[in-house]
Amino acid sequence: MRCGRFGHKPAVNEVVVSARAKKDLTDAYNFIAEDSPQAAGRVIDRLVSVFRQLASGELNGPEMIFRNGGRARRWSVRHYLIYYRRTRNRTTILRVYHGARRPIE
Repeated sequence: MRCGRFGHKPAVNEVVVSARAKKDLTDAYNFIAEDSPQAAGRVIDRLVSVFRQLASGELNGPEMIFRNGGRARRWSVRHYLIYYRRTRNRTTILRVYHGARRPIE
């Protein structure tokens, strides 16, 4: 199977989930699980799958500038916005934010 520009699979760098993003995931899981634990699990699984795709460079969101001047990239998955920074060796998931909440940008 050929992948990438020269027939190689893109390198996946380390995925680090910040403490705030972990809390965001826990909050999302708990909220959805009130109605359906199975649906909550599927949402979290999908988000984590996208984290890996972001780390590999397979997905590349636009750069955003936060109100405090900080920069990050953003990718949307259904109702959630994933804010992340990617370097050569690491992708840091900064926030996993529900789009219905007050914007953080």
